Amino acid sequence: MNILGSAHIFAEKKQLRQKLASVLKSWFFHPEAFTLPAQKKKDVSAHEMPLEMGFIDKLGEMYKIRKILRDLKQEMEHSNGLSNGYARNEGKFIADQIMHFRSTYLQSVMTPKIKELDLNIQRIANKARFEFYVGIYNALRLQCEREYDIFMNRDLWVIIAEPLCDRTHSQYGIVAIVRALMVVFNKEIWKAFLDYR
Repeated sequence: MNILGSAHIFAEKKQLRQKLASVLKSWFFHPEAFTLPAQKKKDVSAHEMPLEMGFIDKLGEMYKIRKILRDLKQEMEHSNGLSNGYARNEGKFIADQIMHFRSTYLQSVMTPKIKELDLNIQRIANKARFEFYVGIYNALRLQCEREYDIFMNRDLWVIIAEPLCDRTHSQYGIVAIVRALMVVFNKEIWKAFLDYR
């Protein structure tokens, strides 16, 4: 059997599958990325290593953000820029800072301005929330695309396949093996993402 016909058989080798599984396990998930700085122990050094979510973690967050963006956009379109997600009373806070006394008349005069200010600030905050979510989504998508390209075009061969291949394989055979591994890898991404969701 030639190497091109046996590329998928090569990708099913137990040793190769184990190597792929161990690499993917560390690449897919980084639960420590979800620990906020206030939750970490105080004895951690100030020079920490950069920490990012795993590949599947990022895909899961992107999925959640898309749902949030859809709902937020619908709320804002149907209620003139307002949504239930941001309900602060900055107008009342500002009025309370200015008025250090009680007056029913002044309160009745200030109430419409307070409500107007609250609505304007809520519109600004909702627009900012929407833009932040879009920015976060796009940044995660960029990271996923970059990591995927690097893994498929370099790491899949260098880390997983090269140590297990003979040097007698032709370049066409190596390409066939790597493509077969890409199919396996894409299946694993899909399974892990569906399990995550």
